[in-house]
Amino acid sequence: MPERVGELLAELVRLPGVSSREEPVARAIRRQLDEVGEEWEEAVHLIGRGNLALGIGGVPCRGLGDYGGRTLMVAHLDEVGLLVSSLREDGYLAAIPVGRFWLETWLGRPVQIHTAQGSLPGVVACPSLHLSGRSLPPVGDSLLIDIGAQDQEEIRQLGIRPGDPVCWIKQLSRIGNHRVAARSIDDRMGCAALVALVEQLSRSGAQPVADIQRADLVVAFSVQEELGLRGARQLAHALGPFDLVVPVDIFPSSDSPFRESQALGGARLGEGCLVRGIDSTTVVERGLLDAVMTLATRTSTPLQEQALATRGGNDGSVWESTGAQVLPLSIPVRYTHATEVIDLRDLSALVRLLLAIVTG
Repeated sequence: MPERVGELLAELVRLPGVSSREEPVARAIRRQLDEVGEEWEEAVHLIGRGNLALGIGGVPCRGLGDYGGRTLMVAHLDEVGLLVSSLREDGYLAAIPVGRFWLETWLGRPVQIHTAQGSLPGVVACPSLHLSGRSLPPVGDSLLIDIGAQDQEEIRQLGIRPGDPVCWIKQLSRIGNHRVAARSIDDRMGCAALVALVEQLSRSGAQPVADIQRADLVVAFSVQEELGLRGARQLAHALGPFDLVVPVDIFPSSDSPFRESQALGGARLGEGCLVRGIDSTTVVERGLLDAVMTLATRTSTPLQEQALATRGGNDGSVWESTGAQVLPLSIPVRYTHATEVIDLRDLSALVRLLLAIVTG
């Protein structure tokens, strides 16, 4: 399982998917589902501004006992990044951040600008150490990108337009025996986990359901999570109520060499998946926490009980007003919104837990 879910993740992280520009990732998800079976890809619904949703029948979704019933599992397609804001007369691009991250992590980094005609290389401009001294000047609220152009007209001839997304050049790298590093593991790991879940369910006899409103289980992939759960709100309007909603997203871990809060992010890589019991949008009911911990014990799935609290929201919170129980499931991730690091054993445990919730 770690190898297979790692393969799915490796395909997804290399793709650009800046929030509001997620189409390449959505296409890849559909290809992955088509590999499960043509009927699975054909059953995918496009909802709102790029969200994907797949209905699945023949599964009880009773692994959590009384907390089961009609269930939604959702991960987000988008990542933080840049959008071109203007084409400068001196041949540089100005680009603004989409989502929250340290702008300093982009300085001097090779990037790709994704245009309607294809991708072009560039470098984020960075002050010279030899000329600027030992400390960086303030970054400000935008970045400049050097694409080798002499003036604004040359930029236009390259096909670059305001609004084009800018991403790091990305790939999944192995570090150590069980860990991988890449940009945009948030939340491609959740997407990979849900595709792996569909693969497992297809082998056990589950079938896609054309009428998504009649499905026991809906697996969805949302857009614009980093811009305030916008895609999830579109899904909530289109899909109606659920008994249980399971958002699958990262858990920002304080398992790092820095003095970060152990009260928030107190999880360790390699010790299993976890529940985001308390975050900025959701507090999980005590009985539901007990039910998932009991399920993990019964299925011998590593689940970190102590790692419950973090900052940040989750897609599932938009369904709380409908009466749904929300159970955010995660794995710990180091260095969020930069080059992120996870342990594939945690990701495998997450897929096992998701499968247990569905099949019991």
